[in-house]
Amino acid sequence: MANTTGKNIRHLRHKAGKNQKEVAQRLNISVPGYSKIEAGITDISIKRLRQIASYFKVSPAEILSGIEIDSKLPEQKIMTELQAKLEHRERELFQLQIKLMALYKELKEEAKAKIVLLISFLSCSLPDIFDGLTI
Repeated sequence: MANTTGKNIRHLRHKAGKNQKEVAQRLNISVPGYSKIEAGITDISIKRLRQIASYFKVSPAEILSGIEIDSKLPEQKIMTELQAKLEHRERELFQLQIKLMALYKELKEEAKAKIVLLISFLSCSLPDIFDGLTI
């Protein structure tokens, strides 16, 4: 579970004016267990996510996205915001892929240079071995 999900759950709890003990008791889990959910330390199952969403009277999607879903916020706006977040992550991923390829190329070039040096060293150090070699 991303820490964002835990923060969203904490936000819903604060908005409802509840403390961790009240929510944990209602969900039938320990206070430390609930605290770990809010802190993002513990992953939650879909079943637990639905239980929490039901308690706060929101959808699981609202908890995961952090976007408040109500009648004032049209579905298209939600989709637009989620699309923007997805595009941002895709750009980040693309930049990381470019960086990875550059590092790989750099590593390949460094390896090629080392092989050339090794061959050069071997050919200079052991000329008599190569003299009698027939191909």
